[in-house]
Amino acid sequence: MCVYNGERYVRAQLDSIAAQTERPSRLVVLDDGSTDGTWDLLQAWAATAPFPVHAERNASKLGVVRNFERACALLETDLIFLSDQDDVWYPDKVRIFVDTFVSDPKLTLLHSDADLIDGSGERLGRRLFDTLLVTAQERELVASGKAWQVYAKRNLVTGAACAFRRELLDAARPFSAAWVHDEWLAFHAALAGRVRIWPEPVMAYRLHGSNTVGLPLPTLGWRLRTTWQAFLKPTSPRQRVRAERLDEITAVACRLGAEAAAIEHLQEAAGHARFRAALPRNPLKRLAGIQREHRAGHYNAWSNGPVSMLHDFLIAR
Repeated sequence: MCVYNGERYVRAQLDSIAAQTERPSRLVVLDDGSTDGTWDLLQAWAATAPFPVHAERNASKLGVVRNFERACALLETDLIFLSDQDDVWYPDKVRIFVDTFVSDPKLTLLHSDADLIDGSGERLGRRLFDTLLVTAQERELVASGKAWQVYAKRNLVTGAACAFRRELLDAARPFSAAWVHDEWLAFHAALAGRVRIWPEPVMAYRLHGSNTVGLPLPTLGWRLRTTWQAFLKPTSPRQRVRAERLDEITAVACRLGAEAAAIEHLQEAAGHARFRAALPRNPLKRLAGIQREHRAGHYNAWSNGPVSMLHDFLIAR
């Protein structure tokens, strides 16, 4: 668990972990320089916890990704669960995950759905996967061992809802500064092992308007605002970064000895991103290039189909 100024919610999360029907063997909590009462609360809670707790305060602020990487490295357990400071685990979460890993020795990373709650703990009436608009096709690709095909387009794994085998951490370190820790781990798991989705909620994922990472409050106003803002942003800068990230993960795939189809898919996805990053200013040339990419199926494979095509034609740079 990584915390930062989480005094308001962290006790509920800690208590839900302590109340598991199958308790963790050890908990590592790293405080990234909280200025509220989080650190004092952690120390008091750790003193009476029903399992060993290693609580440590970073000498200097690491940020979310480096803090999680360091926290994971301090664990020597076979399975590693990631935890945010503001969620609530249901009592059987650990048991369900452990049983699933035991029943599938080749499983590398498991992640689940979650119920969404607000800052007061009230249910928002929707689930995490619904809010992320996870499709049946994406679920099928993950189930068939082609999660890398999904992740070339977007990440589906929420760190707070996942667990993985220790070997994955060894393969994924050091974490890249260009990726969030959960998507970095998920891509490694997809390329070197097996990812599985647990379809039912085993936790409540809290949205309170000030989450460090993750989903904002999924209001209609937010959806309309963010969709419009995203559409108005130029294509080139985002796609240039995306191409660099895909090049980096392609190198990872080669290092891990991933299947040839995965490497080829990632290379083609990176090529599509480079095309979008270098769209010509001339509208006729731009339209011709967009049509070629569309006929090749690239906009549907690695972007958002007609919406991305329209965006690239109207707002290229």
